[in-house]
Amino acid sequence: MVAAEGHVLIVEDSLAMGYALRAQFQAFGWEVTLSRTVASALENLDPPPDWILLDLWLSDGDGQDVLRYVREVGIPSHVAVISAGLDPERVASLEPLRPDLMIPKPISFEKLLEACQSTHSASRSEPSSASSSPL
Repeated sequence: MVAAEGHVLIVEDSLAMGYALRAQFQAFGWEVTLSRTVASALENLDPPPDWILLDLWLSDGDGQDVLRYVREVGIPSHVAVISAGLDPERVASLEPLRPDLMIPKPISFEKLLEACQSTHSASRSEPSSASSSPL
């Protein structure tokens, strides 16, 4: 059963960060799935989450591969790339894949939650939410 606020897939190999994000989103009424690898993230895309919070540096590969798959297959999830490694070259390689957000670590949970809630609320109130939000 999906929580009132929606469903977020957290793809983060750091247990401390993953558990902290999970607890915070759950406290605000979100259903949360936590994946620690690229393989696990790909397995958890059906049904599509409303948001994917995606770290790039994962133990079994590059989180960018998850974003590429989401866009190529047409999964209607919003994606926030959250990483300590958002240098200009990395940002340039991500831009063609249209992440909804790119947030450097350390993150502000309040700003992340606000972005997820506002985009999710807009998606629920609009008949079609296929466009990407430039948050």
